[in-house]
Amino acid sequence: MRPYSLYGNLAVSVFENPDLIKWALLLKACSGLLAIIFLNGYISGINQIYDIHIDKINKPNLPIVAGELSVESAWLLVIFYAVTGLFIVGLNGGLFLTCLYSLALFLGTAYSVPPFRLKRFAFGPMFTLVLLRGFLLHFSVSYAARAALGLTFQWTAPLVFITIKASLFVLVMSFVKDLSDVEGDRKCLTPYLFQYIIARRHQISTLAIKFGVRNVAFLGSGILLVKYIVGVLLASIYVPQAFKHNIMIPAQTIFALCLIFQASLVVGKDKLYQGIYISASKQVKNSIDSFGCS
Repeated sequence: MRPYSLYGNLAVSVFENPDLIKWALLLKACSGLLAIIFLNGYISGINQIYDIHIDKINKPNLPIVAGELSVESAWLLVIFYAVTGLFIVGLNGGLFLTCLYSLALFLGTAYSVPPFRLKRFAFGPMFTLVLLRGFLLHFSVSYAARAALGLTFQWTAPLVFITIKASLFVLVMSFVKDLSDVEGDRKCLTPYLFQYIIARRHQISTLAIKFGVRNVAFLGSGILLVKYIVGVLLASIYVPQAFKHNIMIPAQTIFALCLIFQASLVVGKDKLYQGIYISASKQVKNSIDSFGCS
């Protein structure tokens, strides 16, 4: 979970229940933040361990590939992250949150590690990342925040909005993030029969390889544009009482126009994926900041 995701979810609970905030909760919030950092460290670390052969082409500056961190040390770190994060959640969050955290660890492992290695499949990253980073972590943080405030969990309109919005963003990022890695991913699709058994667990088949960088980048832009249009419709027509429409509508409109402008400027493969990815990342942070719940 990125920082904007964390404080976006916490903001929902804070804005809805400002009288329940106490400084004594700060320590529990910090421990929760630490557990999320450890979870992200584990998922990122295990992915880098099993992607060394690809990262030598796509991301040669990463610590393991660059020789700054040995594989053995990386394994010690990811084990430490997983165990410590699970301990923190178990100590502070109870059985339900511990089970959710364990599920997140499993999904993060299945994403990169054979025999699952869900990232091998074109739609594997979409399923895994949307469930993990789009829904599961947002639900968990909101659940934990309300539990710390002594409230029962409920799906409010702002929470549903921010969860769906983040899930759509993660959906787009799940395939847009691969646009810069096409060269390395293609080289892992070996045509040689005698390498098949070994190479099969490493093969990567992304949407960018199947449909092309430009098509996938503009597909992502289209999904993000729909996301902003839906935000305007929600704030103005369907649930106007749940949002500050004087903030929500102008903000979502501006973000949509910026996205259209950014997409119209990029020409050529390199600028295309970099422009779409960076622009979308900035816009989702800003849009979550300004979701404007009443």
